[in-house]
Amino acid sequence: MLRSLEQFDDWMSSLLRRWSSQLAGGPHQAEALEIRRDVLTRLRNTIVARGEGKYVFPYHQVAVELYAEDSDQAARLDAAFVDDDSLAAEIRELLAPLKSKAAVRVAVLEQAGAPEPFRLKLSRDRAEEAKPAERSGARPAASITVIQGSEPRQVEITQGYTRIGRLKEVLDSSLQLTRRNDLAFDDSETSVSRNHATIRWDEETSSYRLTDDGSVLGTSVWRDGRQYPVAKGEPLGFRLRDRDEIHIGSIRLRFEQQ
Repeated sequence: MLRSLEQFDDWMSSLLRRWSSQLAGGPHQAEALEIRRDVLTRLRNTIVARGEGKYVFPYHQVAVELYAEDSDQAARLDAAFVDDDSLAAEIRELLAPLKSKAAVRVAVLEQAGAPEPFRLKLSRDRAEEAKPAERSGARPAASITVIQGSEPRQVEITQGYTRIGRLKEVLDSSLQLTRRNDLAFDDSETSVSRNHATIRWDEETSSYRLTDDGSVLGTSVWRDGRQYPVAKGEPLGFRLRDRDEIHIGSIRLRFEQQ
């Protein structure tokens, strides 16, 4: 519980140390850390004291617009802040002790010559929360293709959830059906767990997201020569982009989105 703004400063320092230890050096990583620090500091400065050591966040909407000079920088910013929902999750972590239910959105916009690297937009209007008209629209067509480690085949993503794992039907110890895999591998493919991963359409972020459902050997995404591990059991998951390569055990999949 944040009982003082000094405690917030300690929390943010700890957070930035954690990120510094996880990321290798280089100008892009330093840029990401500076943006993360500045966004959280600006939010810190909007927290209002209400007396008797109590604080309140007086807004119902938080929108962070990150500005990129070109498509390459946009891809870096997406990877650092949006694809794994890390910045939005940290904002929610900051506001949680204040019992705030503010909706949080983070987006990357290509805007050459922007005066600042980001813009923080705050609103007190509850009516703006989750308006259906503000969302991007219908789910786009997508597919996953086995490209290595098993017989090549393609599965069209035609529903909200597409489950990936070993065996078509997964039974528990009492032979009750617990899961049906849409992309299923033979029982001999032991590098793939029976409940390995799921691709789902997320209406809130208008994106396909990949979750690891507690696999043994893990799940990761390769993009532009870089590996992004998918955290096990994280319900929001990792945001997928067209042509991402998904690694589950020794199997390689290609995700494609129109």
